Amino acid sequence: MDIRKKTVVIVCITLLCLILALYISSEVIVLGGFSRVETQNAQKETNRVLVALGNDINALDAVTYDWASREDTIAFVTANTSGTEWSRLDPDTFERLGFNEILLYNSSGSLISGQGYDLNRHTLVPVPPGLHSPPSVYLHLKFQNGSSTGIMGIADFSDGPMMIAIRPVFAGRENQHVAGYVLMGRYIDTTEISRLSSLAQLPLEMHGYSAGDLPQDFITILPMFPASSIPFIQRVGKDALTIDAPIIIEPINSTQLGGYSLIRDISGKPVLIIKVGIDRGIYDQGKSTTLYFVVLLIIAGLVFGLATLLLLEKTVLSRLERLSRGVNEIGRKRDFSARVHIAGEDEIGGLAGRVNGMLEDLEQSQNVLHDKLIQSEENYRLFFNSVTDPICVCRMNPDNSLGRIVEVNDAACEVLGYQRAEFLEMHLSDLLPGERSGGVDLPTEILQSFGHVIYAGAVSTKTGKRIPVEVNARTFDQFGHPAIAVIVRDISEREEIEHLKKEAFQQIEKNLQDFAVLNDHIRNPLQGIVGIADMMDGAPAQKIITYATMIDEIVNRIDRGYIESEKIHEFLRKYYGIGKK
Repeated sequence: MDIRKKTVVIVCITLLCLILALYISSEVIVLGGFSRVETQNAQKETNRVLVALGNDINALDAVTYDWASREDTIAFVTANTSGTEWSRLDPDTFERLGFNEILLYNSSGSLISGQGYDLNRHTLVPVPPGLHSPPSVYLHLKFQNGSSTGIMGIADFSDGPMMIAIRPVFAGRENQHVAGYVLMGRYIDTTEISRLSSLAQLPLEMHGYSAGDLPQDFITILPMFPASSIPFIQRVGKDALTIDAPIIIEPINSTQLGGYSLIRDISGKPVLIIKVGIDRGIYDQGKSTTLYFVVLLIIAGLVFGLATLLLLEKTVLSRLERLSRGVNEIGRKRDFSARVHIAGEDEIGGLAGRVNGMLEDLEQSQNVLHDKLIQSEENYRLFFNSVTDPICVCRMNPDNSLGRIVEVNDAACEVLGYQRAEFLEMHLSDLLPGERSGGVDLPTEILQSFGHVIYAGAVSTKTGKRIPVEVNARTFDQFGHPAIAVIVRDISEREEIEHLKKEAFQQIEKNLQDFAVLNDHIRNPLQGIVGIADMMDGAPAQKIITYATMIDEIVNRIDRGYIESEKIHEFLRKYYGIGKK
């Protein structure tokens, strides 16, 4: 892969990693922020529904307080006439107030008067049994709360959960003795849910906490609510109210969130679960924004990446390619006198300058090496041709057989009679005929094993004359190819000297044997002469004996010399083969 492709790959990988990192960052940070904002908005929307519900309870409590403070209410309660119908409990009142229950109790909690109303059918209905004397809500107020300001909240009855408000009726404006209680209530039914949904402009769904037919999402969300016993709405001080309803936000699907809230009754027991459906507009907007951002980032990345590649191509890659192409061309041609031409004052221009400087140094070194090579070749030729023995160099064939001659010295041309050009057309086997002409073949196996061999053979001259020679062959590597250098030395004179030496030694051997025979031939007559002289008397006989003794001494010395010559004879027999039979 060339540098241009590597650059494109690096830029693409960098751009891809950058887009991926930004996409992940946008998913984590941007969409996470949108998700948090969406959750906060969902909590606000759910809380808005809860506030609306709380406002309804507060409005119910305000009306209850107003009725408990009226003179006619005080007069009716203090009269304590059980079973008497209160004249104000007519259908118009219930329709105008939108209540389902208006009840009056005496101070002991017994129902004095009251009426129920069905807002859907617009008819009066009996008071539910659960609100007769003594009502549980009243007991809670009187015996646990101990407050004289009343109570409000949600209570669960057999007909369903109800918003209720209870206010004490005092005996007089100056008399704070509690004469009775006013209870007003409104069922939290589909009408109330629809009204709350209209006020909040949000889809609303409500189920009883203990209902057996809860939807699956309600069942899933129930364990997530924290344990608590705080009622849904409480009065703090004289005028302030607090709402306590845990909210859990969970996605319903990809387009809607669910704000789930747990409503507890006036005794702190769970009674209702409210689900507020909230469109995921913020999250969708975040996804659209992230998508647009990523698309724009990809487009911008492609544009900037392409611009970066074009700039790199113009300022770096094309110049590097020209530099590389120029250097490769110089290396291919081995022309160190050539130069690369790259304009610019940057690092690439500096690199081109350094390459040119290196080429100049290489050119100078090449010239110096060329001169040294010529001088070395001349010295080689001088040394090669100064050898008086013929030298032949031949290449080895791939099958390790002797190949064509590639070099000879002047002595080979003089001794063997061939021209140099003729040698270069011949094989080494043409000069060393070997066994085919009664000689000895070149021991190639020994040569390959040891790399060197010396043996006696013969060489053929151009005229066909066979010259006995000593062949000294050695293998070597010639520019990566196996080759053999063969030195042939003419041993004709050596063989003639050896022949003459052998004849001389044989003559000496013969003379030694003649001396031994001569000694025997001298001693026998000499003994006869000495015997005759012993039979004679006088001076002549004495002289004869004296001369005979002298001759015998000479013969003894010859015998001792012959004994010494036996050692010489043994040496000649051992090292020259003279006298062997």
